[in-house]
Amino acid sequence: MIGSSDRRVAQSSGRVAFFAALADGSRGPSAGGPSAGSPVALDLCTGSGAVACALADRRADLVVWAVEREPAAAAWARANVARLGLGGRVTVMDGDLFAPLAGQGLAGRCDVVAANPPYLAESTLATLPAEVGEWEPRAALDGGPDGTQVVARILDGAPDWLRPGGTLVVEIGEDQGAWVRARIAGDPRYETGIVHRDFRGCERSLEARRV
Repeated sequence: MIGSSDRRVAQSSGRVAFFAALADGSRGPSAGGPSAGSPVALDLCTGSGAVACALADRRADLVVWAVEREPAAAAWARANVARLGLGGRVTVMDGDLFAPLAGQGLAGRCDVVAANPPYLAESTLATLPAEVGEWEPRAALDGGPDGTQVVARILDGAPDWLRPGGTLVVEIGEDQGAWVRARIAGDPRYETGIVHRDFRGCERSLEARRV
């Protein structure tokens, strides 16, 4: 969490740094402020807004739309955006994944879609360490029966929002690498798919490029 001790919406600095680095790979120069042709990033399941704020801080010309379905977390995200003076470039919306973005003129225009969705299998939630299970809301952890329910929806929906050559980056469960590779390989809307490992050596995030 940026600027708060509320650990329910805490995010690791390593994760934030990884997502923020994507902004350097989006189109256009990073000098100056946003304009009508500015690069656009979506941050789904934004939680406290850490990734959205990091993306905007990384590039002064980047416009970020952040989405969060939990009202309390969305309120923290808005507070963080305001605290960091990013209100002119980061918009936080309440809702489920891409749904609240309809009608905003963003379809097919986004350079980056980033997401840190719930990806744990329902059956594993009872075995989580206390520092996770007692502080994180269930909605931030529960990815359905096999953990892929929300991730699958993001993989299916992202191409409608990405521009050609735009990049999707999604955090995944450490046992989901083979599954996401197969999904990307079988979807002609994606050109490439790379699974990155975390600091422990576990497969942790998917980077996929739109055709």
